[in-house]
Amino acid sequence: MSVNDTGGIKRQRYNMPMPLRNRHASDLPSRAVLMSIALFWAGWIVLMSARAAVIGFSEPEDLLLRRLVAASAGAILTILFWRGLRLVKSDAPVRMVVIALTGAIPATAVFACANWFVFYGWHPPGTFAADVERWGYWPVFRYAVADTSVSWFFFFAGWAILYLFLSAAARLTAAEAASTQAQLRALRYQINPHFLFNALNALADLVQSGRTNDADRMILDLSGLLRRMLNDADLPSSVSLAEEVELQRLYLALEARRFEDRLHVEIDIPEEHADFQVPRLILQPLVENAVKYSLGASRAVVTIRITAASEAQMLRLSVDDDGRERDDVRQGFGIGLSNVRDRLATIYGTGANLTAGRCKGGGYRASIGIPRG
Repeated sequence: MSVNDTGGIKRQRYNMPMPLRNRHASDLPSRAVLMSIALFWAGWIVLMSARAAVIGFSEPEDLLLRRLVAASAGAILTILFWRGLRLVKSDAPVRMVVIALTGAIPATAVFACANWFVFYGWHPPGTFAADVERWGYWPVFRYAVADTSVSWFFFFAGWAILYLFLSAAARLTAAEAASTQAQLRALRYQINPHFLFNALNALADLVQSGRTNDADRMILDLSGLLRRMLNDADLPSSVSLAEEVELQRLYLALEARRFEDRLHVEIDIPEEHADFQVPRLILQPLVENAVKYSLGASRAVVTIRITAASEAQMLRLSVDDDGRERDDVRQGFGIGLSNVRDRLATIYGTGANLTAGRCKGGGYRASIGIPRG
């Protein structure tokens, strides 16, 4: 809703996402469905030909052609069967199975008639004339159709069950992907206010110390950085390592205004790793912690290093500092490192890792290992 110029309430209509139950019964791509149909009927041709070869059945020369015609008719019927199933708007598994099995009955009846015409009406076998003379044309037709309908029903029903299984798997995969994206977005939203809180604190320090010129420049730099970091609508969930490091460089340049000559930055990213895809803002909490705990806890000059190096089947990204902070800081995982750990677990499972702790020669290192390929 919004308020108009006269103070009244102007109602605005919002387009809400369509609930899952109102969508097609399957989100399975059409290409995958058509491929399954083609494989089913191609498999039937191969099996029937192999059967004839094994039992030593003497086939007419045009039998393979008739099988191709029958399989084509069956594939067309299966496509129509699939289109009918797509019209059903239900997520109830039992109901969908019942509908699929019921829908297989008319498909079976039509195909059994078509199959009879291809193999008996088109080129009748030698015994067909004798059977017609003895029993009559329509009784022979009904018997042949009824006899083959049983096996054809299980054929169509088998494809329908496979289709429902693949559809359910596709929906589950889509739901898991949507859940993962929502979780990652929530974690990214957690980073943003955390970063903004630290940036505003740094700005307040400049204002309180009377460094208004630095504060003005920092506001401009901060606004540019926030535009790049907080405009989530068009941002991908992953970026190249070069882009991620560039964001951290801009952030550190911002902090350099606050700490003047006390902050030195070193970045060592080999060219071969520049295009490696990493989660967006995955280094931000590590860099923020380095600034907060190394520079904020002492008055010494501090060097912060961002490096990347190959490590077995992983790419190791590290943020080091040589600060000499108090012994009671950086105990355990705070909000920032916990956020990194949770994002890595969501995206890579147990394939990625996060380590953090003091270096032997002094200072602190936080690093993440991301699987390659």
